[in-house]
Amino acid sequence: MRTTTGGPVIVEFIGLPGAGKTTLARGVMTALAERGVACAAPMGEARGAAVSQSRLAGIAAVIGHVLRRPRIAFRSASLIAGTRQPNALDLVKVTHNWLRVSAHFESIAAGRQGDRVEVFDQGIYQALWSIAYRAGNEALSPSLLSLAACVPPPDLVVDLEVAVSAARHRLGQRSGLTSRLQWGSGAATSEDFQQAAHALELVRALVRTAAKRPAPRVVKLDTTGDASLYTNVRAVVTAVLSAAVPTSKSPPA
Repeated sequence: MRTTTGGPVIVEFIGLPGAGKTTLARGVMTALAERGVACAAPMGEARGAAVSQSRLAGIAAVIGHVLRRPRIAFRSASLIAGTRQPNALDLVKVTHNWLRVSAHFESIAAGRQGDRVEVFDQGIYQALWSIAYRAGNEALSPSLLSLAACVPPPDLVVDLEVAVSAARHRLGQRSGLTSRLQWGSGAATSEDFQQAAHALELVRALVRTAAKRPAPRVVKLDTTGDASLYTNVRAVVTAVLSAAVPTSKSPPA
């Protein structure tokens, strides 16, 4: 399956840390694979020995992106620097993450190879959230909008709503400090989640802004209860299939 432009269907999940983006993305990929739909997770979560390989691949992707599009990369870095991150380490991390995600989206757009679904549980809009969270510049929207305009948008955005209590519980069950909320302090506080929710609202406004291009289709889901996983997977799969143009190799929906 592919979009009307011939490229793959790009799906991105957004939401607070602990909303269940990765869990739902995995469920969607499994369900699509059972239908015979080819799926890829360019930035899928790495585990064990694969973590080092994933990091090296990320660095290579950033270097390649900078060499191919130096002006865009420099402009992106300048815009991120203007958001006034709390410290140099955060600035380096969010800049690296943005350039890495941009590189993946650019490579997909350049290849235009359809007949598959690309699934991002950490994509363009979630990278913008990471930049917005803890940014010291309150006038963020123009910078975020300019960054978003530098990268091809996804076809479908799955926006996850979750109760803060549920998100905090899930985050506390994770091994390692994998979330943006856990950088530095380790444990995410109520104030951290308040800042995170504010940053997410800024990103949601960006998703609704066309910015000289068609706005992606948005599917809103509630992931507070674990029992809703199956229902949510079905809803996303239905949205993905409706966003695609079936090919001769794709099974009927």
